[in-house]
Amino acid sequence: VVQKFTVKEREPKTLELPKLHPDIQRVKMYLTGRGIDERVIDYCHKEGLLFEDDEYHNCVFVGKDEEGIPRYGALRSTTTDFKRDLDGSDKRYSFKICPNECAEILHVFEAVIDLMSYITLAAKARSEWYKDDYLSLGGVYATDKKQDIPLALNSYLESHPHTKTVRLHLDNDEIGRKAAEQIKEALQDNYTVCNEPPKSGKDYNDYLQNQIRKRKEPER
Repeated sequence: VVQKFTVKEREPKTLELPKLHPDIQRVKMYLTGRGIDERVIDYCHKEGLLFEDDEYHNCVFVGKDEEGIPRYGALRSTTTDFKRDLDGSDKRYSFKICPNECAEILHVFEAVIDLMSYITLAAKARSEWYKDDYLSLGGVYATDKKQDIPLALNSYLESHPHTKTVRLHLDNDEIGRKAAEQIKEALQDNYTVCNEPPKSGKDYNDYLQNQIRKRKEPER
């Protein structure tokens, strides 16, 4: 049985997407510059999960509900450190890639770019990445109390009964490590939970870029 939240009744949120640019060229340039495979970017765009906003050319990451309706959106600047959730975003439907409706394994990340970095690494290793599902939590928080299952993860597990294993790829910092341990404790009675942070760097994008640099270094 998945742990449930007790929340106050509220009006359904209406996601406010910005005006979208006809293409995603600047977004693609930014993401490939961070090591993301172009095929992963194109896949997300084709699935309606990634766009470019018309005014500022930010990345627009979209999360959909079970009916395929956009319910969550996050902006990430392609030129600065600016990032925020869009007005009307519902955290229960954070960004996710679900190529297999009967997937037994779920990979969990703090941020979308880390999720895309992990798939890039898996694709380069010729892994059958499309057999699993992937979820971004849109960030985690630190607490000294027992942590509830994050909204996005709770919502995913409720709607994906085939899930057996949850692999946590949260950041290599104090907040990420603590959140991973707390989430593992909350889920371990019902799922196999694996704590798998990146082997180097703060997050999976750092790790991806480290691997790219290593491949480019001349042999001594």
